[in-house]
Amino acid sequence: MDLNQFLELFLFVLVVNCNPGPLADIVVDRYEIPKVCSREVQTEDFIRYHFNGSFYEDGKKFDSSYDRGKAFVSQVGLGRLITGMDRGLLGMCVNERRRITVPPHLGYGSVGTGGLIPPDATLVYDVLLLDIWNAEDKVEIRTISKPAICKRTTVASDFIRYHYNGTLLSGEAFDSRDQLDSPSVTTLGASKVIMGLEEGLKGMCVGERREVVIPPHWAHGEDGGVPGSAVLLFELELMQLQKGVPEGFMFVWLGDIPDPLFNALDLNGDKRVPLEEVSSKAWSVLTIAVSF
Repeated sequence: MDLNQFLELFLFVLVVNCNPGPLADIVVDRYEIPKVCSREVQTEDFIRYHFNGSFYEDGKKFDSSYDRGKAFVSQVGLGRLITGMDRGLLGMCVNERRRITVPPHLGYGSVGTGGLIPPDATLVYDVLLLDIWNAEDKVEIRTISKPAICKRTTVASDFIRYHYNGTLLSGEAFDSRDQLDSPSVTTLGASKVIMGLEEGLKGMCVGERREVVIPPHWAHGEDGGVPGSAVLLFELELMQLQKGVPEGFMFVWLGDIPDPLFNALDLNGDKRVPLEEVSSKAWSVLTIAVSF
């Protein structure tokens, strides 16, 4: 072998060795990280997220939650996602954006899927994380401010007036009753608001302000009026509380109001409704206030 042949072979080996070849593992690019991250995704957490999925080779999009108009919900680390996504989503924060590149052996392999993903395809997912929760999560209550003097706090059966702002963890508002002339009203323990809000309103002083974080299983669940499986953030301010039946009401009715109402109140059918009959019927579970 002459010198020229040796140099040609040496250069060929260098070129081959410089080729990175297929990825051995996922590649995660955390290109937008929130300044505050109170929680990171862990194995067995449920998450809600938006994504665009494209092919590494040509950038062509093959799937998108944005196009469907609904965020994707799954549990992480238990094989419900392809292995590359199970790994790539770990450690993510709410409102973080990251790009996850998934090699074929951690995606859909040499088979592909349903004509949508060809064999041996490297996939790229651009992800925005919206929510994290776990089945063990409880309602989180943080006191923002509290009056120096608090004579009594709220308990079940109290009739209360309160202001609230409701947002998703992204900051997007979904409901508000923050006008001074129109507070929201409810009777605690009456099951007229979601369980998590009931929990957040307990033990409050008049004038107290709170921030309450409610996981989906304490809120609207998978099919709520707000986005399904969403974690909710409420800012609350208690304006007034009143023990028992509010002024102008004779009693608080339980359940759906029957028609006729009198027959439901007349427990013994004697065409009379003494106070004890009203009390026994109306106070076991408080739900709807009826004014006379």
